[in-house]
Amino acid sequence: MQKIQTRDSMLLAQRGSIKKGGIKTRELILFVAMGLFALLMISPVLWMFSASFQNQAEMFKASFNWIPLNATLNSYRNVWVNGNLSGAFLTSLEVTLIYVPIHVLVCTLTGYVFAKFNFRFKNITFLFIIATMLIPQETTFFPVYDIVKNLGWLNTPQGVVLPFFFSGFGIFLMRQYALAIPNELIEAAKIDGCSDSRSFFSIALPLLQPGMTALAILALTFIWNEFAWSRLVLSDPGSQTLPIALYFLSHTAGVSQAIKYPDLLAASVLTAAPVLILFLFFQRRFIESISSVGIKG
Repeated sequence: MQKIQTRDSMLLAQRGSIKKGGIKTRELILFVAMGLFALLMISPVLWMFSASFQNQAEMFKASFNWIPLNATLNSYRNVWVNGNLSGAFLTSLEVTLIYVPIHVLVCTLTGYVFAKFNFRFKNITFLFIIATMLIPQETTFFPVYDIVKNLGWLNTPQGVVLPFFFSGFGIFLMRQYALAIPNELIEAAKIDGCSDSRSFFSIALPLLQPGMTALAILALTFIWNEFAWSRLVLSDPGSQTLPIALYFLSHTAGVSQAIKYPDLLAASVLTAAPVLILFLFFQRRFIESISSVGIKG
């Protein structure tokens, strides 16, 4: 009897080891496949970064050198000085510093109101706000353009950010975070004599910081890369943002002797680098903020 039990236990152990080995093999195959896919996705970015340090002759060689043989910063220096990239960078920075805090505050306040206050037509109003996400933003450009023009905000940072202060997604995101705040905390604050505004800034706002961080990163990424509306509003060459400056550089690269293809790639690196570095720096906090959103009704 003991021999039979021992034999059965040995068979079960062998099956378990085979199963574990099979799982490890599948995990290894999946890991390799994901690594190859990630390499495929990032290879154009690596090529752009490498070519931006090369001269045009080395860039167009039959065999491309992923590590530049004669690395140079001439392309970066050229686009920064002659390609109007320094002015465009300052304009983009100004637009971002205006837009992100106001957008986050507006969406946070609105989302908190929809989560913690009861008023007439609350649900219908919220559904209307969500429905705005289904409307292509380009369809609102012309009426908003008339408003910006009448305000005298053409070729100004405030003219760029005006249509984007309101965001259906931002309000929805912050409402979900506000729903996770226990009502007992707000009620206890009111019993202690706190007004609605003080309850928001003293109690709710610190608890909403993870959501505000995630929304700020999304807002920064959006406004830094925004092109269509900025192209319509910013017609003055001295008020261009980075995407617009990059657009005009792409039309002169290879045609003008002043701007060559490595210069265009250097401009692309300078345009993408700030947002990419910021995202990598706050990557863990951003993922934790998004994953912690509770879906409450």
